Formats: sequence, C-alpha cells, structure tokens
Amino acid sequence: MACFQKAFQSFCIFLLNLHRMSLRRSRAVLLLTLIVLAVSLFNLTKIKTLYAIHDIEDPSLHYSQIFREARKDFNFGSSMFVIFKPSVGSAFTNEQILKVRTWIALQDFKNSNLQSLGSPFDIRTPQVAMDQLWYFRIIERNLPEEILELKKTPWLGILTDNQAHDLAAEFTFKENGNTQFYGSFDPRPVGELLKDLAANFKKGSYFVSGEALFQYFCHEGIDRNNQLNFLLLAFLLFAFRLLFGTWRSGLTFVFTLSIMAVVTFGAMAFFEIPVDLISSGLFLMLAVAALEDFLFFCSEQLERQTPWKKAMRVILVPSFFTSLTTMIGFGSLVTTQMLIMKRFGTWAAFGSLLEWISCFLILPALMSQFSYFRNLTNAQKAFRPELVKHILKWQIKRPFARLFLLVFVSGIFALSHLHISGAPKDMLTSSHPFIQGLDELKSSRGWEGVVQLIFENDRRSEILEKITKLDNVAQVFSPAAVESYFAKNLRSEQKELVLNDLRSTEFYKSFFSQSKRSRAILYVRDTHTEPMMKLLRAIEVLCGVDCSATSESAAHAEFSARVPQAFVESFATSLAMVCFILLLLVGLLTQAPRPYVAILLSTMWGPFVILSLFWLFDTNINFMACLFMTVLIGLAGDNAIQFLFAARKSKLSDGLSRRGSGSLFISLLIASSCLVFLGSYFVSPRIYGLYLALGILVSTFGDIYLLKAFVHSE
Repeated sequence: MACFQKAFQSFCIFLLNLHRMSLRRSRAVLLLTLIVLAVSLFNLTKIKTLYAIHDIEDPSLHYSQIFREARKDFNFGSSMFVIFKPSVGSAFTNEQILKVRTWIALQDFKNSNLQSLGSPFDIRTPQVAMDQLWYFRIIERNLPEEILELKKTPWLGILTDNQAHDLAAEFTFKENGNTQFYGSFDPRPVGELLKDLAANFKKGSYFVSGEALFQYFCHEGIDRNNQLNFLLLAFLLFAFRLLFGTWRSGLTFVFTLSIMAVVTFGAMAFFEIPVDLISSGLFLMLAVAALEDFLFFCSEQLERQTPWKKAMRVILVPSFFTSLTTMIGFGSLVTTQMLIMKRFGTWAAFGSLLEWISCFLILPALMSQFSYFRNLTNAQKAFRPELVKHILKWQIKRPFARLFLLVFVSGIFALSHLHISGAPKDMLTSSHPFIQGLDELKSSRGWEGVVQLIFENDRRSEILEKITKLDNVAQVFSPAAVESYFAKNLRSEQKELVLNDLRSTEFYKSFFSQSKRSRAILYVRDTHTEPMMKLLRAIEVLCGVDCSATSESAAHAEFSARVPQAFVESFATSLAMVCFILLLLVGLLTQAPRPYVAILLSTMWGPFVILSLFWLFDTNINFMACLFMTVLIGLAGDNAIQFLFAARKSKLSDGLSRRGSGSLFISLLIASSCLVFLGSYFVSPRIYGLYLALGILVSTFGDIYLLKAFVHSE
C-alpha cells in the first residue's frame, strides 16, 4: 500500500502542477485551444453520417457483410413500399385507380432518384391470337375487376393483398453518389417522395414501409437529437440560473461543453469515424455525464464562498477520478465484439477526458484572463431550499438497510433473464407511419419484412421447396415462379419465345448477377430478433454452402442478438473497474477501519436497482440499454469519490456532511436533465432516459443513506 500511496501522491501533484501551469501559461493555453477549435471546426465539414447498419462495415456481423456484398453484386438499392387502400368496406373506383396509376407514372417519369419502380400496372400477361403473341397489361382500363386478375400472378400477397383488394408499388432508390457525407444511401429523396405522396393522397388511404423508409426516419431521429442538444443547453442555462443565481454559471458550462463537442466530433471526422444512430446521441450522453464535476465546483463556491482558485484545487483531483470512472463506464463498451459499440465507447471516453481538460485546464486559463468568469455564483439570487439540509439528516437503521441489499440478488438474476428485442419496429411508437405500414403489411399480406436468399449454384428449386415450409416464411418470390406464370397455357415454341423475352428484361436480370449467382426473395412473417434469428439459422442448415440469407432486417436481428453478451460484458467490465478504483481510493484516503464494503454496497446499489427494474417490468433491452447503463455506472461512484476526498485525514461522515447537500442538488439536476431524452424520436431513449433519471436518484440514495447506515459497521 505504501507503494500505491507514493504513486497516488505523485499523480495528485502532477495534476495540481498541470493546473498551475494552465494558470501561468493561460494565454498560451487559450491560443492553443483556439487553434485546436479552428482545426476541429474545419474537420466538422467533412463528417459522414450513416443510416444503414450494413454501412458500418463491421466484420463481426456476418449477415451485414453478406448483404453489403449482395447489394453490389445484384445492384439493388434501398426500397420503399407504398400500399394504396380503397375506402373501408368498399372497392376501388375507376377514378381512384386512375389517380394511383397517374401518380406512379409521374414518379417513374420525373423522379431522377429512382433506380426502379414496380407496380401492378407494369404486369403483362402473354396471349396468343391469330398465331401472334401479344402482351396485355392486367390492369388496362383501370377497372376494379381487373385487380382481381392479380390473384393469378406470383405478385398476389405482394403488389396486392391476399384478397386482391388493394394496390402497392415498390420504389427502389439509387445508391448515394455523394459518399463523402453519407453512406450507400442518402435518405433525403425518400422525404421528398413522402411529401409528394401526402400532397396527392389523403391520410389513411395509403401506408408506407420498407428499408429506405426506416433509414429516412433514422435521418429524422438524428436531426431530432441535434435539436435536443440545444434544448438541453437551454434547460441547463435556466437550471444553473435557478440553483446558482447567475447566468454566467450556465454559460460557462456550455462553453466547456462546446469545446468538448467540437474537438470530439472534429477528431472523429479527421479519423473518418462516421456519425451513426448511436453516436448521434454522443453529445447528450456526455453532457449528462459531465455535469457533476462542474456542479461540485459551483457548489463549493456557493456554499462556502470559496475563491475560484482554491475551489478549483479542492475539486480538481476528485473530479479527475470521477471523470475516470465515467471514462471507464464508456470505455467498457470497447470490450464488446460490435464495432459500432466500440466506436461509441472510445469516443465517449475521449469526450469525457476532454470535458475534464476543458473544466480544469482551459477554464482556469480563461478565468485568469477574464475576471467576469471567476465568481460563477450569487447566494442572494440562488434557490437553495432548507429542506435539502433536513433531508440530509435522515438516517436508515442498519437492520432495515440490510433489506435493501436483496436488490443485488434480484439484479444478478435479472442479468440472465432480460427481454432482448432490437427490431426496427420496436424503436418507434405504434402510431408512427412506419409501424402502421408494417401492421398493414402483416394484416393484409401476412408478412412484415424480407430476406434475400443468395444462391451460389443451380440448386434453387430443391432448397426453396424446403425453405418455403419454414414457419416464419409467408411467401417466396423467385424467377422460377415468374417463368411459370408467363409460360402457362403456351405451346413449347411459344413458351420458349416468351421466356426469351422475359429473360431479356431488366426486372428478370435483377435476380441474376454477373458472378453467376441468383437470388430469391423470402417474405417474413415476424422480424423480431428471436424469430428472425431462428429463421436465419434454419436457412443456414438447409443451405449449407449452396446459398445464404441476408437483408437489412437480418443484419438488425444479428446485431440485436449480440446485445445480451455486449450488455453483460460492458456491465461486468465497468463494474469491476469502477469497484477497483473505489477500493483503491478507500485504501489511500481513509484510515482503519476502512469502509471497503460500505462504499461498494452503497455505490453499486443504484445500478442493480435498475437491472432489477428491467426484469420486473419486462423492459425491451437493445443496444441503447448498454449506453445508458454505462453512463449510470460511470456516475455511480462519483459521490463516493467526492466524499472520500472531502473526508481525507478525517472521518468519512465529515465528507458526507461537506458534500452531501451538494450531492442531492446535483443528482436532482442531472436526473432532471435526463428528461430531455423524452423528446427523442425513438422509443428506446425515452424509456432508458427515464431509467437513467431514476437510476441517478436511487444511486444518490444509496451513496448517502445506505453509506451512512453501513459506514460504522466496518
């Protein structure tokens, strides 16, 4: 321990010297900061945004890799499915069919973003008349009874429902030509098509779905995150004004956050790390995680009127260790096998370090040069109710406190009984147009997603016959089915002529690649993680080396199936490392009898409460849960660290008294700031934002009241 003590003291002296240097060389520090910010801002113009999971190019995601290769080989893009419905209880009229037909034809003519377009109006049937072969459109005169002819085609249950009552069209968009800013797909043309659709048809007369549509709504979700960033900053400005009595306290924190955000995202752009659905929430996560250090500095100034230099020195070292636990929480995601999680964990940890540098190296340099920033609080204008001090005096009796420890048992049990579900349809509310479109597909056609089946040889018919019988396969569409439809009721010479014509069409060619591979389309009943993965595994067994299954839905299912392992790995890693830091600090900062057990039980109690609640309320766990739990674990030990440093050379109870009221205020503000996630476009961040807010509050309860109950039992 003496060796650790000496190393610890040397490290603390190093941090203090680093801080003093920032004061002595304040102009140089500020000049260097401006240069770094300028370079980062320049790099920000080059940052790329990805919306499709296959664009992440994660080598550990098997189906994503196959899908990426298949898209190139078969040259198919992202598609959007539009279903046109007649009025409830009635059939299409001639005018309605003509309107749908005209709108589709106009899109085909004027929309330069479309790669292909398929609709019932394109389907022709061969007929022989007077020894001549003719191709007639099934829907020629826009008559309602003509739609019933679709029952005889392979497109029944696809371009019309199972009773041939509605009409549908599939719009396939071109690959994105400007890959500098987007991945393989730019979703903005989808938004333009949706606007045109809404301008021409009444709500409820059409439904939309498809891979391209989901990627467009991911684009909308990322834009919403950018709006939430500003909403959070506005909330913090008012909250700081309320709690600390000045606007400049909030403005100063926004200043430190801005440095962190610009440099972090600028560095990501420099290293060609794209923004995706996860990292688009990076700023929000870091802002919540970084609040505590700055709030303790402001509390020190407000409660004790401590001069800014002394307040900085008092908070400097403990805040480094609280930032370290936050970095550990985020950094634990690097232990997962998924590239997208590793990226987030790496850059979130980097951002946490930058925030500490901004607060304790750059901000002191700014304060040294500009006196306006030196006193950030005003006790006369601050709202600090006396109730908090009375609440802090509450005490839990030790026998009763032991009952709270049952949470550790339920939390460990919950780890192996979590409800994993990460399908795209779980990310949006039931009233969302994408979900309504999937529901319409399911009710009218019996499927909600597709899987591309890629064949390496000519064993298609033999394998497809077996795959068609799988429970989760509603329908199969293959070139053989189209050939059979076109060649029926024809003599052999006519059949050969028709098939030659068919095989020369772009539609038919799209099922065959230049590398001599072919494909078929499976229409899947249920795209949730478990049924989709069960289907994919069954297909692997039936295919062997002859074929493989893939799609964007398959890639999502595979990604979601990795969540349990990633969740447990990141949770265990961050928990172990944070506990190690806490035990080390207890040994270095306290005297015998040292409260090792009391510190661990009180600080880890909050995360295990949230784990138990995940299981109790059967909460859907997806990749977002990993992110929010890393934030919670990273924050879990922060109060204990502040108490330990405040109690240095005295009793731990003294540290509780010195920092306890500040902890209560700070946890309330951080929990309140988590409510900004309720404005998220997707369902998961809203749910986990509430869990995070609750987790911070219960963690503070454990940090203060359970610690007080157990601290004397060491």
